[in-house]
Formats: sequence, structure tokens, C-alpha cells
Amino acid sequence: MVSTRFEEMRRTIADRLLDSKFLDMYQLDEEKLHRFLYSDHLHKALLRMIQDGNYDSRALYEAMTPLLEEIMPADHPENVLDYIYKFVLRLAFPNALEFDVIAGMEAPCHVYLQALKTLSEFQKTSQDGSWQSRYPMELLRERDIEKLEDDYEYRRLLRAFDEEYTYELMKLNQEVVGYSTLDHVCGVHYLAMKVARQLKRAGIPLDMGRVSGAAAGHDVGKYGCKKEEQKRVAYYHYYYTGEWFKKRDIVYIRNVAINHSTWDLELENLPIEALILIYSDFRVKSNENRQMTYYTLDDSFKVILEKLDNVDEAKENRYRRVYRKLKDFEEYMFHMGVDVDPDSDHELPDDHRPEYDHYSLLQGKDIIQNAKYASIGHNIRLMHHLRDETSLNKMLESARDLGDLSGLRGYIEVLEEYHPYLTQKQKLIVIKFLYEQLIMPEEDIRKQCAALLGVVIGTYDEELRKELPKDALLEKPEIMSIDLFQKYLEAFFYPDQKIIGKHRGWISYASRSMVRAYFQAQMNMSKKCDAVEIFLSYLRRPLDNNDIRFYLLATIPGLPFNDCTEDQKNEVINYVYGMLVAEHLETKLSAFRALNEMMPYAKERLQKKYRVGETLSEGLEASPSPALNYARLKLVETLELDDEIRERYVEPCREDLAEISTLFLS
Repeated sequence: MVSTRFEEMRRTIADRLLDSKFLDMYQLDEEKLHRFLYSDHLHKALLRMIQDGNYDSRALYEAMTPLLEEIMPADHPENVLDYIYKFVLRLAFPNALEFDVIAGMEAPCHVYLQALKTLSEFQKTSQDGSWQSRYPMELLRERDIEKLEDDYEYRRLLRAFDEEYTYELMKLNQEVVGYSTLDHVCGVHYLAMKVARQLKRAGIPLDMGRVSGAAAGHDVGKYGCKKEEQKRVAYYHYYYTGEWFKKRDIVYIRNVAINHSTWDLELENLPIEALILIYSDFRVKSNENRQMTYYTLDDSFKVILEKLDNVDEAKENRYRRVYRKLKDFEEYMFHMGVDVDPDSDHELPDDHRPEYDHYSLLQGKDIIQNAKYASIGHNIRLMHHLRDETSLNKMLESARDLGDLSGLRGYIEVLEEYHPYLTQKQKLIVIKFLYEQLIMPEEDIRKQCAALLGVVIGTYDEELRKELPKDALLEKPEIMSIDLFQKYLEAFFYPDQKIIGKHRGWISYASRSMVRAYFQAQMNMSKKCDAVEIFLSYLRRPLDNNDIRFYLLATIPGLPFNDCTEDQKNEVINYVYGMLVAEHLETKLSAFRALNEMMPYAKERLQKKYRVGETLSEGLEASPSPALNYARLKLVETLELDDEIRERYVEPCREDLAEISTLFLS
């Protein structure tokens, strides 16, 4: 058995090192390598390592030393293994450390790393007692990858692990530097995959590639932290993990991997892949003897609670709430028949069918528990429909094809609840869909879509919930929320001429719902001021279109006057006041309405600058329009003028009531 494994290992190392592409790339002498690979020295060294169950990177270095010394330059570093570790770390994180590249060391590094790659693969099946063999990180094989819906991302992850020696980086970090991150990652990946396989067999829709990729790479950012950042690794590694995935264009696996903190459970809805990762990560910790251990959920809760920074009553209550969500998820898995013991050989069979719950026969607490399980299952399935652009487009196409408008309302409500969990590309798809619905004949749908459109634009910019390193470089995205606000404000006020007139009017009138919702959703003060300035640019345009004036005035009450500058407030009040004497009746009425809604911010200015109170006190002639008479009365009441003046404006309104039937027809 030992001799068989030895021959397999030596043959695999030889296949890798004697590959013609590899030899050409690093200009290696094939005869020299062949002579060493079949030498007595390597034979005895590898045989001894296998007999002793020693798969340590140092032991391999000693076995490879004669070859490495032969191909290394004369000025090679004194600590070659440490240099190799820094060399491979630089492949993943070029800025993580200061590293002086020595000419001629690239080939020896790759020779050793190819051999270490083989050693690591054999260790996984060695039963040497290490976590790498007890809970091996077995990435998906080709036959499993072919079943994935978006296999291209997982293949990029595999390429990074292969070409950049990512697993070997973790192994060297553990054995050369002394950190136990590799054991932790192996434990998390093993448990996550065991849970995911069973949930999939139970009929739960999930992406095995995202589970495996996120679990394998969720802590890779720890290697990217600089020396001065080591005390904050627990906080900074999320950023570096995200950068590692982003650099390799692995978007969806990245979204799961960077959201593996327990605090991410404060989000209302997470994809099943993220729940599995958080659950698995929560249970794998070092014990008091610095040995990696699987804890039960309850025990892990106590361990982490003792380690939390700055714990007060509020933070402890927050932590208990997120733990309760994790506990609910574990109970849901038990309900589905999932075995969460990593040391158990039991797993749900491929043909498993969960038992059907007869809800009509349930009693007492079982009703509450099963309602909770039904809710979790519903969330999981719905989040699966929102997993990427393709699935989202497919769902929205179904919404477009609906003849039943009540069904469309259901889709819109789903988007209202789940839009915070969409990527920016998905949000652009949703925004386009919502704008298309503004020509629906039902006003409630138009208002709901316009308001949601404003919310999605207002929350479009990605919010960074994690602590960032001091010198973190944040790339400015191609599109930001302020760009979308400007684009769609134009689209609301000036819809495409291909759209019929009545529909253009509906779209423009919906701008008031969009603008109000945008400013309520936008939390950044600077962005609010910029957006107000964009809106004010429309007030400054020389308009001869009464319809546009009407829509602008209808939208003005939605502006965030509390956050506007004094100059911005004055400009808006000047514009509205100027429209009080507009010739077009609807424009004039819209100005009165806007002024009334702005009164908390405009009252003092109207009294001092425009002497509106004095103008109304002197009396205005009754208008043939009942609506205009009533608008003047409302302004008098809002300004809190004397009862005598108020009565003067009440009288025309009483007379208008005589024409009540005409008023209703108007």
C-alpha cells in the first residue's frame, strides 16, 4: 500500500514537472529533473514521509533540496521556504508585503509548489489525522461542474487555485507562519458541502458551485492583510476577500463569500448559500488549546459571545437576535432531515423526499414551528429566483406576460421586499422594468412602481457594512445613483416621443412619487444636495410648456427641504411664487398646492420677502374657478391670518358649493 502510494505520488510529481509547457515556461533542463525525480534520495525521502504520515511542507522541502539547490541562483535567499511563501503570497496579494524579487528564483519556486500541490492532494486521502485529511477540501469535479448553471465562475475559481497555488498558500501559511486558517477553511468547506448536498437532495434549490467556492475562499482575505493590520484581521479580511474575488471576475461567489459574518444575518433575507456558509463558519473555531474544533451551535454561541469586542447590553441583544436566526435555520435543516454532524457517515439519499406536513392536523407549537419552516422555505426559493441576471430576467418576463394585474402587483411587492439583496446589474434590470410599468392604466400600479424606482435608485450605490483598512482603494463604479437619478428624471419629464401622449402624461405625473421616494431612501447628505441641484436645473430652464411646469410643481413637495441649503430653498420658493400668477389654471393650482406643502419652510420668507399676508389681507377678487378659490382659502388658513380675512375667502367657496354638480364633473 505504501509503495503504491509512493509510486503514484512520484509519478504525479514527474508528470507535472516534466510537462513540456512547464519546462519551456521556466527554461528547465528535462534531463536534470528526470535524474532527480528517479533518484534514491527522493525515493527514500518520499517513502519515509508516507510511512510516517508526514505531509508537512518542510519535509517536502528537505526532500526537494538537492534539486532546488541545483537550479537556484548563487545568491538565493538564506530561508528558501520563507521566500517561497512570500513568492506565492505575492501572486494572490501583490501589496500584502514588501518583497524583493531575486532573479532566477521563479523556476525553483514553481518546481517546489508543483510538488507541494501533489503532496497536498495525497494528504487529503492519507488518513494522517490532520484536518486536511479528516475534513479534506475537495472542490467540485468536472462532472459536477457541468451541472452548474453558471459553471464559468467556478472554473475561474479553480483556475485561481491551480495557477496561483491558493491552497498551497494556505498550507504554507499554516506550517511556515503558524496560523491555523487552512484547518478552519477545510472544516467550513467540509461541513458546508455536506449540508448543501443534503438540502439539494431534499429539493431545496441551491448552487453547489457558490457554496463550494465561497466556503473555500471566504477567508482568503486574511492573507492580504498587511503586517500593521494583523490586529484587525477579523475586520479587514472581508475587504481583501472581496478584492481577491473581484480581481478574478468572480462576482456571485464573491457576494456570498464576503457576507459570512454573523452580523450579516441582520439582513432580512439572505440566499441559501450565504446561510450555509455563515452556519458552517459559526461552528468551526479553535478551542482553548488552539486546536480546530467543531462546536455545536449553542456552544459556539457562548464561545463567540465571550470574545466579542465592546459588549454592552445592546450589542449582546443584537448578537442574540442574529443567533436566533441561525438557530431557526438549523431547526429548518433538522425538519428537512439533514444531518449536520461532520463526523457522521449518514447523509440523505439521492432519492429522498421530505415528509409532507398535514397542516390541518397540526396543533399547538407545531403550528408555529411549521409556519416558520414554510416561511424559511419560501424565502429560500424566492431568493433563488433572484440569484443572477438571467434568473431575474426570466422572472420579470413572466411578470410582463401576465394578463392579471393583481399578479403584477404581487411581482412588484416581491421586488419591494427583496431589492436590497440584488447586485447593481440586477438593480438596473429592475429599474428598467419598473419604468416600463408606468404606462399601466391603474394609477396605484404607476405610483407603486414610480416610488419603488426611486427607492432602488436611492439605494443603488453599494453600502459598505464592513470596516475598511486605512489605505483601502475603492474603485468608483461606472454608474452611480446620482447618474441614474439624472437619467430617469429626464426620462420622467421628457418621455420618448414614440410613447403616446396620454402615456407620456402618466409617466411625467409619476415623477412626484419617484422623487419623494428617492430622497427618503438616499441617506447620503452630499448626494441629496447634488440631486436637488439636478432638479433645480429644470426650474432654471426657459420653459414654454405648461405641462412640464405642472409636473415640476407637483414634484417639488417631495424635495428634502430640511437638507437643502438656504440658496436652494430660496430658489424653489421663488419659482413656486412666480407660478402663482401663471395664466394656465392647472399650473397655478399646482403652485398653490406646492406652496401649502412647503409652508413649514416657506412661511417666514413669504411673509417677509413677498408680503403675501398683506396681499391676501387687501383681498383678491373671487375667481370663476372653485378650485382656485379653495386654494386661496387654504393658503389663508396655512398662514393663520385673522378670522375676518379668512371669512372673506370662505364666502366665495360657499357660493361655489351651489354648483356642486358642476364641481364634481370638472
